[in-house]
Amino acid sequence: MNSPASTPLPQQTVDELHAELSRVGIVPLDQKVNGEAPISQLRRSRRLMVDDSVTLMTLVEVDGVWFWQEGLATLGVPGRRAGFGLTTLFGGTPVTTVKLEKLGTNQIASLLQDMDQKFGSAAVEAERAPDKGRRWPALRQWQNGKLVPTDSVVPSGKILVFVHGTFSNNDNLFDNLNVPENAAGQQFLADLLKKDSAGKTLNYDQVLTFDHYTVSRSPVLNALELARIMATSTADVDIICHSRGGLVTRWFMEVFDRPNRNHRRAVLVGSPLHGTSLAAPDRIRNSIDLFTNIGKELGTALTLIPFTQVAGSLMKLVFSVGNVVSKVPLMDAAVSMIPGLAAMSRVENNYELTALSQRASLPLQYFAVTSEFTPPPLGWKFWNIFCGFGQRAAAAADNLIFRDAGGNPCKNDLVVDTLSMTEYAFPANPPVDSVFTFGPDDHVFHTAYFQQAKTIDFIRKSLGIK
Repeated sequence: MNSPASTPLPQQTVDELHAELSRVGIVPLDQKVNGEAPISQLRRSRRLMVDDSVTLMTLVEVDGVWFWQEGLATLGVPGRRAGFGLTTLFGGTPVTTVKLEKLGTNQIASLLQDMDQKFGSAAVEAERAPDKGRRWPALRQWQNGKLVPTDSVVPSGKILVFVHGTFSNNDNLFDNLNVPENAAGQQFLADLLKKDSAGKTLNYDQVLTFDHYTVSRSPVLNALELARIMATSTADVDIICHSRGGLVTRWFMEVFDRPNRNHRRAVLVGSPLHGTSLAAPDRIRNSIDLFTNIGKELGTALTLIPFTQVAGSLMKLVFSVGNVVSKVPLMDAAVSMIPGLAAMSRVENNYELTALSQRASLPLQYFAVTSEFTPPPLGWKFWNIFCGFGQRAAAAADNLIFRDAGGNPCKNDLVVDTLSMTEYAFPANPPVDSVFTFGPDDHVFHTAYFQQAKTIDFIRKSLGIK
């Protein structure tokens, strides 16, 4: 069935897409790389000759929603005949065709580490001071209104640690708190190291950020690294974490941290404590489409995650294992090759998450910020396709990412299932003052938590920040 005729996309939209994808090594079909001939040249046989080391992906628009397909679609491209390419999805209109290099098994680990460097704070710091090498994982402290490298942890007192999520970094998190329009966030940062008139610390003696690899390493290894850093201090520790940073935090506090620490508390913001459906092998392909659509809608807006680049990076990794259109075992293999992603997969046999199902009897306390996101009424057509809760949800069951065992849509914040944000770390009916949930009418999604005054207010009350 053909969709309604699509309005041609502004060239600027396509150019922005190409610019974001090029950052992760995915380029338009006709773009030359290292002097090569354009891969799109057709021979007289009208067959496109594609090297085995290259995969072509076509982005197709169907009624305002974008989907990635394998292969070449020439429908609507001037000067070519549609018969040369694949049949477009649902009669949609091709937006662009790109090429990406398939990876050998021995290249996967290198790409994962490269992804971590691109998305992580290490890359940001390297750009600012390319002549100054840094150890990894990296520790920084909030001092005089900026993050500066440090190798030391105060031996006692109170420490606050920020732990970022996947495909993100603490620079992005602090930027969200520190933008001029976020007055609550700015005041919050100013108060963290506040002292009274006698020079006594009111809140924290040190504010740290833990910058770590999130794709090439599992939360268990991240937590072990954090424990080694904190081992020299007996200070009370509070942690503010986002997304999979919550898994790092739980492993640190419940398993690896020194046993004689008196107090441990954490605010888990949008954390996949029981995983996220986005990382489930049978839904990873749809997740790539979802990230692409989010990137289109957000554009260059301030966000914790560069969604379009993430979509491209996942596409490179997933399609390196071969044709994964409908082969779930290959999807399992693709996800298992990404340690940071496999650790967050919301599947019943995720033994790493199951190991966290028994809470440790330690002096610690958890708080959580969650969301039941829905978009504004007139926006984001892709919402019903991938997330449900709309009139078209039933017709889009194959694309639905967040769903329960019965196939029904589940509440989510666009990245993490809402139920997962309190599973395993909280009782079935957590105390009212330990969980704050943004309702559907708040329109708060996964990367917007720290831009909300209500989030800052809840963190203040939970941790007693004056």
